[in-house]
Amino acid sequence: SDILNDFNITFPCRLFDLVASHFDLLALPRQSFFESLAIHATDEMERDKLAHFGSYGGSQDRRAYADLDMRSVLIAFRDFQSARPALEHLLYIVPRIKPRPFSIASEPPRGDSGSIDICLAVQRFLTPMGNQRTGLCSSFLDALSPGDVVPVRILPGTLRFPSVADPKTVPRKVILIGPGTGVAPFRSFLRSVHPLGSGSDFQAALFFGCRHRTHDFLYESEWTELEAAGTLKLFTAAFSRDTPGRKHYVQDELLKEGAKVWDMLRDGGAVYIAGPGNSMSRDVKTALVEIIEKHAGWDEDAAKAFLTQMEAKNLLQTECW
Repeated sequence: SDILNDFNITFPCRLFDLVASHFDLLALPRQSFFESLAIHATDEMERDKLAHFGSYGGSQDRRAYADLDMRSVLIAFRDFQSARPALEHLLYIVPRIKPRPFSIASEPPRGDSGSIDICLAVQRFLTPMGNQRTGLCSSFLDALSPGDVVPVRILPGTLRFPSVADPKTVPRKVILIGPGTGVAPFRSFLRSVHPLGSGSDFQAALFFGCRHRTHDFLYESEWTELEAAGTLKLFTAAFSRDTPGRKHYVQDELLKEGAKVWDMLRDGGAVYIAGPGNSMSRDVKTALVEIIEKHAGWDEDAAKAFLTQMEAKNLLQTECW
């Protein structure tokens, strides 16, 4: 009963609902999965291999099987067909579907609308073994029709933006760096402060990036509108795949606009970074160090110390996944 409570199951529950709504069959199997599944294998060779994958000594082989080749829990059940645990054991063995957080891409609801926007990329790709993989939540949302009901909850975001309406609130200058769907929280923020009040000293710069201008340029017309209205002091976009033989990223646009970026940082401006992958965040911070070195005339250690102080003051915030 304890495990059923952990699953937050509503009774009566059909087996289909349990598998469709609670079992994450597309997850990559972990060590504990193989260790538990080995107990239920009736074939000796399969049992030994599962036990090996479930041991500390088998970590390298387990990584090659599950991580590098991206075999899912469902594929593991196909590969080890003699392991057929009973339902009560599957509840402990199969990973549960975890909530997927998405940044809200719209301003706070006004009146009784109660509607919000999210920005997502549907994940579809082939694994090194040639298996088709799809993002569990993104493909689920993509398949929905108007009127379908989805369980959601609203949680506070991790980025803390300034209150633009209060002229005493700092910072008054913000640099927003959001490639791909990472631009979602910045759209929400900019739409919430637009239009700026008369005489506002608030300044925002947005650095966006995507692969192709023709079909990846999210909210293109909105950025043009916000820039024309003055809500965006600077907008620039990098298209990483549009120039053959040369990849162009948001950090390259930062370096290109280095003088303006440094002017904002020197005046107490804040930097917000959001998007997929920690490598992007690392590359952006490297670019910021180069900008500070060049335009402030400092050495690398002093430039890094400046960014460290910004982080300590919440003037450099990151939200990556």
